[in-house]
Amino acid sequence: MGSSIFEEARDAGRGPGYREDQPGSRGVHTPAAEAVLVVEDDGDQAELIRRALERHGFEVALAGDGRGCLAALEERAYAAILLDYRLPVMDGLEVLARARARGVSAPVVILTAQGDERLAVQAMAAGGADFVVKTSGYLSALPAVLRKVLKQHELALENARLQRETERRLRDAEALVALDRELGRTLAMQTLLETVGRAAARACRMDAGAVFCREGARLVRLASRFADGREDDRAPVSADGLGLDALPFVVEAIDRRCPVVIADPASDPRVPPGSPYRRSRALLALPLARGEEVQGVLVLDRLTGEAVTAHEVLFAAAVAGHVALALDNARLYEEAQRALAEVTAAQERLVQGATLRALGELASGVAHHLNNLLAVIGGRAQLLLRGTPPEALRRPLEVIERAARDGAEVVRRIQEFARTRPVGAAAPVDVNDVVDDVVEMTRARWQDTAIARGIRIDVVRDATSVPPVLGQAAALRELVMNLVLNAVDAMPDGGRITIQTRHEGERVVVRVTDSGVGMSADVLRRVREPFFTTKGVRSMGLGLSVGHGIVERHGGEMEIISREGQGTSVIVRLPVAPAGELVGLDPTGVRGRLRVLLVDDDAEVLGTVAELIEADGHTVVRAAGPEAALAQLDAGPPADLVLTDLGMPGMTGAELAGVVRARWSDALIGVVTGWGEDVGVVRGAEAVDFVLRKPFDLDRLYEAIGHARDRRACRRPAGEAGT
Repeated sequence: MGSSIFEEARDAGRGPGYREDQPGSRGVHTPAAEAVLVVEDDGDQAELIRRALERHGFEVALAGDGRGCLAALEERAYAAILLDYRLPVMDGLEVLARARARGVSAPVVILTAQGDERLAVQAMAAGGADFVVKTSGYLSALPAVLRKVLKQHELALENARLQRETERRLRDAEALVALDRELGRTLAMQTLLETVGRAAARACRMDAGAVFCREGARLVRLASRFADGREDDRAPVSADGLGLDALPFVVEAIDRRCPVVIADPASDPRVPPGSPYRRSRALLALPLARGEEVQGVLVLDRLTGEAVTAHEVLFAAAVAGHVALALDNARLYEEAQRALAEVTAAQERLVQGATLRALGELASGVAHHLNNLLAVIGGRAQLLLRGTPPEALRRPLEVIERAARDGAEVVRRIQEFARTRPVGAAAPVDVNDVVDDVVEMTRARWQDTAIARGIRIDVVRDATSVPPVLGQAAALRELVMNLVLNAVDAMPDGGRITIQTRHEGERVVVRVTDSGVGMSADVLRRVREPFFTTKGVRSMGLGLSVGHGIVERHGGEMEIISREGQGTSVIVRLPVAPAGELVGLDPTGVRGRLRVLLVDDDAEVLGTVAELIEADGHTVVRAAGPEAALAQLDAGPPADLVLTDLGMPGMTGAELAGVVRARWSDALIGVVTGWGEDVGVVRGAEAVDFVLRKPFDLDRLYEAIGHARDRRACRRPAGEAGT
């Protein structure tokens, strides 16, 4: 990296914007090796000194007085000066003071014929390097004195250079520490970019800094700041980026992967005419590298002042390395935050799924027992009502029957929110019809009730033609109704509900958007949790949980987008129905009489269901379990319909159905269960013709029996109708 930097410095031509580092001493001339200026007004003494020094390899120049000395020093630099103390016009100490004032740093040896200690002290205090008395043997000692003085001066210069280098490195280290401290205050990329220009310019003692990156054939300015923190609007910027020809020196830094020094921006062809950078004193373009990839360029701008030195280029490259590392850390942090968000979301989905499954298992177990009890209560009430009871009893019996139905519906809803099995009895459903039905069904809430409260709620339908989805229309109506009613509740002061339907690829998308109060991040995170609600005692907190279960059972996805004060959008994506799916046949009414084998291990349920079937004129043979059922079938006569409970000890209803189908293939088989009306739970044996959920509704029971009877009749040859 170092060689490339100094190569850039040489390429810049060491023009007006570039300078070599100087040690701080005067002189644009480099002194010749051991060139000595002898200042002596006595011509004979001067000649003797010249000869003595030249014999030892020194180059000697002569001056007769102080003015001549200063004039000679203006012409060239000397390695050392031999200066006589007594000179005309001005003495040696005055000449020494004037030379030092002019920046002459060469060592000066004072010559005098007086051996005065006070004079020696004055000479040394004035900046003299040594003091020689003109005794009889002084000429022979002068070369040794000069070599000693030159060596001491050389060591002093080296010490001064090392001191300056140490101080400069200390300043650089302090600047890098301050830079890292400022860049380390944030890992947010945008905030960091706004900090980079200011911090880098300040660290490099430049006036402004900007960050550019290349995106395809365009340059994009990410940030630009002056060193004092003000935004630098001089740097070119465009909404869609700049062409690569707008800043060729930036492109060069990216392509060459090394710093580019612009010593004279006003005349450098790499700075196009009209560019604001043309008015700069000097420019540095430093690549921000991550491994083998250049992720951007840091442009440092000096508006006025001194030229850029080679050391400043080297230090700026080090600063660019720190900046690149900070930007890379911010990028990795953003990626980590996104990954963490994805992991957190996945974890929440897993926890939610596990919670729903656990609650589903609990709900299923409870529902089985409750449905058995409700089957007995509701069935007995219906039997009593069919028997034309006294008017005084009819009203209480109707209340009992309705309470049993409502209880069964509550149990079903508790089951629904956690079920994850595919829907049963699926058929192609037009989602637009479902939405239109829901709009009309909820009109009383969003229109009539709203007007009564003195507010206005508008429902806007934004429908397009969509293909059918495979599912249950009732479940989908319940889903959309929950979303619409939630939207109504979210707009206490009125507003607008927009319901969109779209066909996107292999999905039908339903989006319900309201202009209501929205949800906080914490509420949004928990909104699908069962029993979580923000509506107080007027809500069970199952609406979105049930909806989530419905969507999953239909093989779809649900997304919720919301912000406080900005409303909520719920997006449901459902798979398009496969081609060729057919709607099942509607059952016909019950005609004729059936011989029914009824199987249930619960005596109360067995008795109630038997009486319900017998009340409709059918013959019922009761069996208290699978073994008793098989014994009845073996004993004959054959049954037209086998109606069995699903959950029984020893052998389940599904297993019994498989045995019956294998031995009595003509029998129609139905399953009655308290687990829920899901054909998928018993279809594994492919032996079941229909499933009924407890407690029974007589109409549904008779409809299912009629359907079974019709299928049974279709299988018999003509003239063999059941009796």
